Amino acid sequence: MPNKPKPIAEMLNPASNLGRLKRHVGQIKRLEKELRRRLPSPLGEDYSWSVGNFRDRHLTLFTENPGQASRLRFMQQQFLENVQSIQSGIETISIKVIYQGTEREEPKKPSRKLSQGAAENISASAEHINDNELKAVLQRLSQHAERG
Repeated sequence: MPNKPKPIAEMLNPASNLGRLKRHVGQIKRLEKELRRRLPSPLGEDYSWSVGNFRDRHLTLFTENPGQASRLRFMQQQFLENVQSIQSGIETISIKVIYQGTEREEPKKPSRKLSQGAAENISASAEHINDNELKAVLQRLSQHAERG
């Protein structure tokens, strides 16, 4: 027997899974709004954090910046006290970093420079080599001397 689609009213019923999820998301939004209102200025307004979830007596905060996550961890107790005054039953808080940007750029490797003496020795050695390919490589290598 094939599954028939449920009517939308049944899916949005507060007792349905979707209804419970909608109610939980609303609670998270209200908790974050009230928490931002109660926290002192830079913490409540300027910091880019958000309430990720709360369940099983645990609140999770998200931020995109690892440095900011460290600062928020130092203020966990302040967060916990304010959260407990809004939502009873929360006993612990964790702060997680979530990355929401573009692909990370690979750091540039520092280029190494040869000393002038080493470059001259390599160039002199290249002059006495019969293998043209190796000779060309050594001559290119000798071009990486520090200029000064």
